Amino acid sequence: MGRVIGTQDATPLEFWVLLEREEQVQVDEAVVVETNSPIGPLKLFGIVDIIRTRHQGSTFDSDVVEAERGLPVELSIAAHVKVTRLDPEYYYPPVPGDPVRVVTGEEYKRALFMDKMERKFPLGLSLSGKEVVYGNLDFLNGRKGAHINISGVSGIATKTTYSTFLLHSLLHCGHLTDPKNTHAIIFNVKGEDLLFLDKPSNVIGNDDLAFYDQLGLPAEPFDSVQFYVPPTETVKGPLMPKVGARKATEVTPYFWTVRDFCRDKLLRYLFTEAGEDASLLSTMIHLVERRLSEAAEEAEKHGPGPGVFLLIEKKGKGEEEKDEAAAEEKEVRDFRTLIKAIEGIATSTGQAGGTIGAFMRRLYGAEDKIAYVIRDPGDADLAGHTINWRNTQVTVISLTGLYELGKSFVVGSVLQQIQKEKE
Repeated sequence: MGRVIGTQDATPLEFWVLLEREEQVQVDEAVVVETNSPIGPLKLFGIVDIIRTRHQGSTFDSDVVEAERGLPVELSIAAHVKVTRLDPEYYYPPVPGDPVRVVTGEEYKRALFMDKMERKFPLGLSLSGKEVVYGNLDFLNGRKGAHINISGVSGIATKTTYSTFLLHSLLHCGHLTDPKNTHAIIFNVKGEDLLFLDKPSNVIGNDDLAFYDQLGLPAEPFDSVQFYVPPTETVKGPLMPKVGARKATEVTPYFWTVRDFCRDKLLRYLFTEAGEDASLLSTMIHLVERRLSEAAEEAEKHGPGPGVFLLIEKKGKGEEEKDEAAAEEKEVRDFRTLIKAIEGIATSTGQAGGTIGAFMRRLYGAEDKIAYVIRDPGDADLAGHTINWRNTQVTVISLTGLYELGKSFVVGSVLQQIQKEKE
Protein backbone atom coordinates (compact mmCIF):
# COMPACT_ATOMS: atom_id res chain seq x y z
CA MET A 1 0.00 0.00 0.00
CA GLY A 2 3.02 2.28 0.44
CA ARG A 3 6.36 2.85 2.13
CA VAL A 4 7.58 4.20 5.47
CA ILE A 5 8.40 7.88 5.02
CA GLY A 6 11.59 9.55 6.21
CA THR A 7 10.29 13.06 6.89
CA GLN A 8 8.53 11.92 10.07
CA ASP A 9 9.96 9.96 12.97
CA ALA A 10 9.45 6.19 12.73
CA THR A 11 9.48 4.47 16.14
CA PRO A 12 8.73 0.95 17.39
CA LEU A 13 5.30 2.25 18.45
CA GLU A 14 4.18 4.37 15.48
CA PHE A 15 5.20 5.47 12.00
CA TRP A 16 3.91 7.20 8.85
CA VAL A 17 3.36 5.60 5.45
CA LEU A 18 3.33 7.32 2.06
CA LEU A 19 0.33 5.82 0.26
CA GLU A 20 0.21 4.90 -3.37
CA ARG A 21 -2.38 6.94 -5.27
CA GLU A 22 -4.26 3.88 -6.47
CA GLU A 23 -4.35 2.16 -3.06
CA GLN A 24 -7.74 2.08 -1.32
CA VAL A 25 -6.80 2.28 2.34
CA GLN A 26 -9.07 3.47 5.14
CA VAL A 27 -8.87 4.11 8.86
CA ASP A 28 -8.81 0.93 11.00
CA GLU A 29 -7.08 -1.16 8.35
CA ALA A 30 -4.56 -3.64 9.79
CA VAL A 31 -1.10 -3.45 8.19
CA VAL A 32 2.39 -4.90 8.54
CA VAL A 33 5.90 -3.72 7.72
CA GLU A 34 8.88 -6.07 7.59
CA THR A 35 12.31 -4.73 8.45
CA ASN A 36 15.75 -5.97 9.42
CA SER A 37 16.70 -5.52 13.07
CA PRO A 38 19.92 -6.35 14.97
CA ILE A 39 18.38 -9.72 15.92
CA GLY A 40 17.12 -10.53 12.42
CA PRO A 41 13.86 -10.11 10.45
CA LEU A 42 11.16 -8.21 12.35
CA LYS A 43 7.46 -7.68 11.63
CA LEU A 44 5.62 -4.66 13.01
CA PHE A 45 1.83 -5.02 12.87
CA GLY A 46 -0.36 -1.98 13.33
CA ILE A 47 -3.66 -0.19 12.76
CA VAL A 48 -4.18 2.86 10.55
CA ASP A 49 -5.66 5.58 12.77
CA ILE A 50 -5.06 8.73 10.66
CA ILE A 51 -5.05 9.42 6.92
CA ARG A 52 -4.10 12.90 5.75
CA THR A 53 -3.33 14.70 2.51
CA ARG A 54 -1.10 17.75 1.93
CA HIS A 55 0.72 19.64 -0.78
CA GLN A 56 4.46 19.16 -0.96
CA GLY A 57 6.29 22.27 -2.09
CA SER A 58 3.83 24.80 -0.65
CA THR A 59 4.42 27.02 2.37
CA PHE A 60 1.28 29.06 2.90
CA ASP A 61 -2.38 28.07 3.12
CA SER A 62 -3.10 30.33 0.16
CA ASP A 63 -0.69 28.29 -2.00
CA VAL A 64 -3.62 26.01 -2.78
CA VAL A 65 -4.96 28.82 -5.00
CA GLU A 66 -1.53 29.43 -6.52
CA ALA A 67 -1.27 25.73 -7.37
CA GLU A 68 -4.20 26.16 -9.72
CA ARG A 69 -2.21 28.90 -11.44
CA GLY A 70 0.86 26.76 -11.95
CA LEU A 71 2.72 26.71 -8.61
CA PRO A 72 4.71 23.45 -8.69
CA VAL A 73 3.34 21.28 -5.88
CA GLU A 74 2.83 17.55 -5.43
CA LEU A 75 -0.03 15.85 -3.60
CA SER A 76 1.07 13.66 -0.71
CA ILE A 77 -1.26 11.11 0.90
CA ALA A 78 0.05 9.58 4.11
CA ALA A 79 -1.32 7.28 6.79
CA HIS A 80 -0.35 7.13 10.45
CA VAL A 81 0.04 3.63 11.86
CA LYS A 82 -0.20 2.73 15.54
CA VAL A 83 1.82 -0.41 16.22
CA THR A 84 -0.14 -3.20 17.92
CA ARG A 85 2.31 -6.10 17.82
CA LEU A 86 5.96 -6.86 17.15
CA ASP A 87 7.00 -10.32 16.01
CA PRO A 88 9.35 -11.18 17.60
CA GLU A 89 8.87 -8.74 20.48
CA TYR A 90 11.96 -6.63 19.88
CA TYR A 91 11.42 -2.87 19.96
CA TYR A 92 13.18 -1.63 16.86
CA PRO A 93 11.79 0.93 14.37
CA PRO A 94 11.11 0.34 10.68
CA VAL A 95 13.47 2.00 8.21
CA PRO A 96 12.29 4.72 5.79
CA GLY A 97 11.50 3.08 2.49
CA ASP A 98 10.37 -0.24 3.99
CA PRO A 99 7.24 -1.45 2.16
CA VAL A 100 3.98 -1.61 4.11
CA ARG A 101 1.04 -3.81 3.13
CA VAL A 102 -2.52 -4.47 4.29
CA VAL A 103 -2.92 -7.83 6.04
CA THR A 104 -5.75 -10.35 5.75
CA GLY A 105 -6.57 -13.81 7.06
CA GLU A 106 -4.15 -15.24 9.60
CA GLU A 107 -1.95 -12.13 9.56
CA TYR A 108 -5.02 -10.01 10.39
CA LYS A 109 -5.67 -12.22 13.41
CA ARG A 110 -2.04 -11.86 14.48
CA ALA A 111 -2.19 -8.06 14.18
CA LEU A 112 -5.04 -7.96 16.73
CA PHE A 113 -3.79 -10.87 18.88
CA MET A 114 -6.86 -12.89 17.95
CA ASP A 115 -4.60 -15.89 17.39
CA LYS A 116 -3.87 -15.84 21.14
CA MET A 117 -7.53 -15.94 22.23
CA GLU A 118 -8.50 -19.35 23.61
CA ARG A 119 -12.16 -18.36 24.02
CA LYS A 120 -13.47 -15.77 21.61
CA PHE A 121 -16.77 -14.44 20.32
CA PRO A 122 -17.64 -12.41 17.19
CA LEU A 123 -17.76 -8.64 17.65
CA GLY A 124 -18.62 -7.92 14.01
CA LEU A 125 -16.82 -7.30 10.74
CA SER A 126 -13.94 -4.99 9.92
CA LEU A 127 -14.74 -1.79 8.01
CA SER A 128 -13.74 -3.50 4.80
CA GLY A 129 -16.28 -6.21 5.52
CA LYS A 130 -13.73 -8.89 4.73
CA GLU A 131 -12.52 -9.88 8.19
CA VAL A 132 -14.35 -11.11 11.29
CA VAL A 133 -13.30 -9.24 14.43
CA TYR A 134 -13.35 -11.27 17.64
CA GLY A 135 -13.38 -10.33 21.31
CA ASN A 136 -11.67 -12.22 24.10
CA LEU A 137 -14.30 -13.89 26.29
CA ASP A 138 -11.84 -14.06 29.19
CA PHE A 139 -12.10 -10.28 29.56
CA LEU A 140 -15.88 -10.45 29.80
CA ASN A 141 -16.71 -13.55 31.82
CA GLY A 142 -14.69 -12.57 34.90
CA ARG A 143 -11.66 -14.77 34.23
CA LYS A 144 -9.43 -11.76 33.44
CA GLY A 145 -12.01 -8.97 33.49
CA ALA A 146 -15.74 -8.38 33.36
CA HIS A 147 -16.56 -5.14 31.60
CA ILE A 148 -17.42 -3.77 28.19
CA ASN A 149 -18.02 -0.14 27.29
CA ILE A 150 -20.23 0.92 24.36
CA SER A 151 -20.32 4.67 23.75
CA GLY A 152 -22.03 6.91 21.22
CA VAL A 153 -24.51 9.71 20.72
CA SER A 154 -27.83 8.86 22.34
CA GLY A 155 -30.58 8.01 19.90
CA ILE A 156 -28.46 7.58 16.78
CA ALA A 157 -25.52 5.37 17.75
CA THR A 158 -27.48 2.06 17.91
CA LYS A 159 -25.88 1.23 21.27
CA THR A 160 -28.87 -0.84 22.39
CA THR A 161 -29.00 -2.71 19.09
CA TYR A 162 -25.31 -3.56 19.25
CA SER A 163 -25.59 -4.59 22.91
CA THR A 164 -28.28 -7.13 22.08
CA PHE A 165 -26.23 -8.35 19.11
CA LEU A 166 -23.25 -8.92 21.44
CA LEU A 167 -25.49 -10.83 23.81
CA HIS A 168 -26.71 -12.99 20.93
CA SER A 169 -23.09 -13.56 19.90
CA LEU A 170 -22.07 -14.57 23.42
CA LEU A 171 -24.88 -17.07 23.79
CA HIS A 172 -24.01 -18.74 20.46
CA CYS A 173 -20.21 -18.46 20.39
CA GLY A 174 -19.72 -22.02 21.65
CA HIS A 175 -17.20 -21.06 24.33
CA LEU A 176 -19.45 -20.56 27.36
CA THR A 177 -18.59 -22.96 30.17
CA ASP A 178 -22.24 -23.73 30.92
CA PRO A 179 -24.60 -22.13 28.37
CA LYS A 180 -27.77 -23.37 30.08
CA ASN A 181 -26.75 -21.71 33.34
CA THR A 182 -25.65 -18.49 31.66
CA HIS A 183 -28.14 -15.69 32.29
CA ALA A 184 -28.44 -12.12 31.06
CA ILE A 185 -30.58 -9.35 32.53
CA ILE A 186 -31.54 -6.34 30.42
CA PHE A 187 -32.96 -3.22 32.07
CA ASN A 188 -35.07 -1.52 29.42
CA VAL A 189 -35.32 2.23 30.06
CA LYS A 190 -36.94 3.55 26.89
CA GLY A 191 -39.71 2.36 24.62
CA GLU A 192 -40.85 -1.21 24.15
CA ASP A 193 -38.57 -2.43 21.36
CA LEU A 194 -36.73 -4.82 23.67
CA LEU A 195 -40.02 -6.50 24.56
CA PHE A 196 -39.89 -8.14 21.13
CA LEU A 197 -36.54 -9.92 21.37
CA ASP A 198 -38.31 -13.24 20.88
CA LYS A 199 -39.78 -12.15 17.53
CA PRO A 200 -37.99 -12.24 14.15
CA SER A 201 -37.12 -8.87 12.59
CA ASN A 202 -39.38 -7.70 9.78
CA VAL A 203 -36.61 -5.67 8.14
CA ILE A 204 -33.86 -8.28 7.88
CA GLY A 205 -32.63 -8.81 4.31
CA ASN A 206 -30.30 -11.06 2.37
CA ASP A 207 -27.29 -8.87 3.19
CA ASP A 208 -28.04 -9.26 6.90
CA LEU A 209 -28.37 -13.02 6.54
CA ALA A 210 -24.99 -13.12 4.77
CA PHE A 211 -23.51 -11.01 7.58
CA TYR A 212 -24.62 -13.49 10.24
CA ASP A 213 -23.44 -16.40 8.12
CA GLN A 214 -19.98 -14.84 7.81
CA LEU A 215 -19.85 -14.45 11.59
CA GLY A 216 -20.94 -18.03 12.12
CA LEU A 217 -24.05 -16.99 14.06
CA PRO A 218 -27.68 -18.03 13.56
CA ALA A 219 -29.92 -15.23 12.24
CA GLU A 220 -32.73 -15.88 14.68
CA PRO A 221 -34.43 -14.20 17.66
CA PHE A 222 -33.72 -15.09 21.29
CA ASP A 223 -35.45 -18.37 22.08
CA SER A 224 -35.17 -18.33 25.88
CA VAL A 225 -36.40 -14.94 27.07
CA GLN A 226 -38.97 -13.56 29.51
CA PHE A 227 -40.37 -10.06 29.93
CA TYR A 228 -41.19 -8.23 33.16
CA VAL A 229 -42.97 -4.86 33.09
CA PRO A 230 -44.22 -2.48 35.80
CA PRO A 231 -47.85 -2.73 36.93
CA THR A 232 -50.29 0.07 36.25
CA GLU A 233 -50.35 2.83 38.86
CA THR A 234 -53.62 1.71 40.42
CA VAL A 235 -53.02 0.05 43.79
CA LYS A 236 -56.53 -1.39 44.03
CA GLY A 237 -58.26 -3.79 41.70
CA PRO A 238 -56.74 -6.45 39.44
CA LEU A 239 -53.03 -6.38 38.72
CA MET A 240 -52.45 -5.18 35.15
CA PRO A 241 -49.16 -4.75 33.22
CA LYS A 242 -48.19 -1.27 32.08
CA VAL A 243 -47.53 -2.10 28.44
CA GLY A 244 -48.71 -0.80 25.10
CA ALA A 245 -47.48 -2.66 22.02
CA ARG A 246 -47.07 -6.12 23.54
CA LYS A 247 -50.05 -8.24 24.56
CA ALA A 248 -50.72 -8.22 28.29
CA THR A 249 -50.71 -12.02 28.33
CA GLU A 250 -47.17 -12.14 26.94
CA VAL A 251 -45.54 -10.11 29.72
CA THR A 252 -45.47 -10.35 33.51
CA PRO A 253 -46.15 -7.36 35.79
CA TYR A 254 -43.69 -7.35 38.67
CA PHE A 255 -44.06 -6.08 42.21
CA TRP A 256 -42.65 -6.49 45.70
CA THR A 257 -44.76 -7.35 48.71
CA VAL A 258 -44.33 -5.54 52.01
CA ARG A 259 -42.75 -8.69 53.43
CA ASP A 260 -40.25 -8.81 50.55
CA PHE A 261 -39.44 -5.15 51.17
CA CYS A 262 -38.87 -5.68 54.89
CA ARG A 263 -37.10 -9.03 54.73
CA ASP A 264 -34.59 -7.98 52.05
CA LYS A 265 -33.88 -4.56 53.59
CA LEU A 266 -34.87 -2.62 50.48
CA LEU A 267 -35.65 0.67 52.23
CA ARG A 268 -32.21 2.02 51.28
CA TYR A 269 -33.15 2.03 47.58
CA LEU A 270 -35.80 4.68 48.21
CA PHE A 271 -33.09 7.12 49.29
CA THR A 272 -30.87 8.02 46.35
CA GLU A 273 -29.23 11.16 47.72
CA ALA A 274 -25.47 11.43 47.75
CA GLY A 275 -23.12 13.36 49.99
CA GLU A 276 -24.01 14.87 53.35
CA ASP A 277 -27.73 14.08 53.22
CA ALA A 278 -27.03 10.40 52.65
CA SER A 279 -24.57 10.34 55.55
CA LEU A 280 -27.08 11.90 57.95
CA LEU A 281 -29.84 9.49 56.99
CA SER A 282 -27.77 6.31 56.75
CA THR A 283 -27.99 5.51 60.46
CA MET A 284 -31.73 6.10 60.47
CA ILE A 285 -32.20 3.88 57.40
CA HIS A 286 -30.12 1.12 59.00
CA LEU A 287 -32.11 1.20 62.26
CA VAL A 288 -35.47 1.13 60.51
CA GLU A 289 -34.37 -1.63 58.12
CA ARG A 290 -33.28 -3.78 61.05
CA ARG A 291 -36.65 -3.39 62.77
CA LEU A 292 -38.53 -4.18 59.55
CA SER A 293 -36.34 -7.23 58.95
CA GLU A 294 -37.14 -8.53 62.44
CA ALA A 295 -40.85 -8.08 61.75
CA ALA A 296 -40.51 -10.04 58.50
CA GLU A 297 -38.67 -12.87 60.26
CA GLU A 298 -41.42 -13.04 62.87
CA ALA A 299 -44.09 -13.13 60.17
CA GLU A 300 -42.28 -15.97 58.39
CA LYS A 301 -42.76 -18.13 61.48
CA HIS A 302 -46.52 -18.04 60.85
CA GLY A 303 -46.19 -19.15 57.23
CA PRO A 304 -45.83 -17.48 53.83
CA GLY A 305 -47.71 -14.30 53.04
CA PRO A 306 -47.39 -10.75 51.74
CA GLY A 307 -47.56 -8.78 54.98
CA VAL A 308 -45.83 -8.16 58.30
CA PHE A 309 -47.20 -7.22 61.71
CA LEU A 310 -46.24 -3.76 62.95
CA LEU A 311 -47.54 -1.18 65.38
CA ILE A 312 -49.83 1.40 63.77
CA GLU A 313 -50.68 4.60 65.63
CA LYS A 314 -54.37 4.85 66.44
CA LYS A 315 -56.28 8.04 65.65
CA GLY A 316 -57.73 8.69 69.09
CA LYS A 317 -60.19 11.45 69.88
CA GLY A 318 -58.44 12.70 72.96
CA GLU A 319 -55.20 12.68 74.87
CA GLU A 320 -56.57 10.18 77.40
CA GLU A 321 -57.31 7.61 74.69
CA LYS A 322 -53.89 8.15 73.10
CA ASP A 323 -52.15 7.51 76.39
CA GLU A 324 -54.09 4.30 77.03
CA ALA A 325 -53.53 2.79 73.60
CA ALA A 326 -51.37 4.93 71.34
CA ALA A 327 -50.81 2.14 68.83
CA GLU A 328 -51.99 -1.34 67.97
CA GLU A 329 -50.37 -4.18 66.06
CA LYS A 330 -51.84 -4.81 62.63
CA GLU A 331 -50.90 -6.73 59.52
CA VAL A 332 -49.33 -4.32 57.04
CA ARG A 333 -49.87 -5.34 53.42
CA ASP A 334 -49.53 -2.10 51.43
CA PHE A 335 -46.90 0.63 51.19
CA ARG A 336 -49.08 3.49 52.44
CA THR A 337 -49.81 1.68 55.69
CA LEU A 338 -46.16 0.69 55.94
CA ILE A 339 -45.13 4.36 55.92
CA LYS A 340 -47.32 4.99 58.97
CA ALA A 341 -45.68 2.09 60.77
CA ILE A 342 -42.22 3.29 59.77
CA GLU A 343 -42.99 6.72 61.21
CA GLY A 344 -43.56 5.13 64.60
CA ILE A 345 -40.33 3.14 64.29
CA ALA A 346 -38.36 6.24 63.27
CA THR A 347 -39.68 8.20 66.26
CA SER A 348 -38.55 5.46 68.63
CA THR A 349 -34.96 5.36 67.33
CA GLY A 350 -33.83 8.29 69.44
CA GLN A 351 -32.47 10.19 66.45
CA ALA A 352 -32.64 13.99 66.27
CA GLY A 353 -35.99 15.50 65.36
CA GLY A 354 -34.55 17.13 62.24
CA THR A 355 -33.19 13.80 61.01
CA ILE A 356 -36.51 12.06 61.61
CA GLY A 357 -38.32 14.88 59.80
CA ALA A 358 -36.01 14.72 56.79
CA PHE A 359 -36.33 10.94 56.69
CA MET A 360 -40.13 10.98 56.74
CA ARG A 361 -40.41 13.83 54.22
CA ARG A 362 -38.51 11.77 51.68
CA LEU A 363 -40.54 8.68 52.47
CA TYR A 364 -43.88 10.45 52.09
CA GLY A 365 -42.56 12.04 48.89
CA ALA A 366 -41.90 8.55 47.53
CA GLU A 367 -45.37 7.26 48.38
CA ASP A 368 -47.18 7.94 45.10
CA LYS A 369 -44.09 7.06 43.06
CA ILE A 370 -43.58 3.57 44.46
CA ALA A 371 -46.84 2.45 46.12
CA TYR A 372 -47.93 0.51 43.03
CA VAL A 373 -44.61 -1.38 42.90
CA ILE A 374 -44.54 -2.25 46.63
CA ARG A 375 -48.13 -3.32 47.05
CA ASP A 376 -50.79 -5.65 48.40
CA PRO A 377 -50.94 -8.44 45.81
CA GLY A 378 -54.57 -9.20 46.44
CA ASP A 379 -55.44 -12.42 44.62
CA ALA A 380 -52.32 -12.34 42.41
CA ASP A 381 -49.89 -15.24 42.45
CA LEU A 382 -46.87 -14.06 44.44
CA ALA A 383 -44.35 -16.41 42.85
CA GLY A 384 -45.56 -15.65 39.34
CA HIS A 385 -44.96 -11.91 39.71
CA THR A 386 -41.57 -12.08 41.44
CA ILE A 387 -38.64 -11.41 39.12
CA ASN A 388 -36.88 -14.75 38.69
CA TRP A 389 -33.96 -14.39 36.29
CA ARG A 390 -33.08 -18.08 36.48
CA ASN A 391 -36.17 -19.14 34.51
CA THR A 392 -34.66 -18.24 31.12
CA GLN A 393 -31.34 -17.29 29.55
CA VAL A 394 -32.43 -13.69 28.97
CA THR A 395 -34.64 -11.59 31.23
CA VAL A 396 -35.87 -8.19 30.08
CA ILE A 397 -37.00 -5.93 32.93
CA SER A 398 -38.79 -2.86 31.64
CA LEU A 399 -38.39 0.38 33.61
CA THR A 400 -40.37 2.41 31.08
CA GLY A 401 -43.06 4.48 32.76
CA LEU A 402 -41.52 4.34 36.23
CA TYR A 403 -40.47 7.46 38.10
CA GLU A 404 -36.72 7.90 38.55
CA LEU A 405 -37.09 6.74 42.15
CA GLY A 406 -38.91 3.64 40.95
CA LYS A 407 -36.17 2.86 38.43
CA SER A 408 -33.48 3.14 41.11
CA PHE A 409 -35.49 0.93 43.43
CA VAL A 410 -36.07 -1.82 40.86
CA VAL A 411 -32.47 -1.89 39.62
CA GLY A 412 -31.02 -1.80 43.14
CA SER A 413 -33.35 -4.51 44.42
CA VAL A 414 -32.69 -6.87 41.49
CA LEU A 415 -28.91 -6.41 41.67
CA GLN A 416 -29.00 -7.06 45.41
CA GLN A 417 -30.97 -10.25 44.80
CA ILE A 418 -28.42 -11.41 42.21
CA GLN A 419 -25.50 -10.63 44.51
CA LYS A 420 -27.03 -12.57 47.39
CA GLU A 421 -27.72 -15.60 45.21
CA LYS A 422 -24.17 -15.56 43.84
CA GLU A 423 -22.76 -15.47 47.36
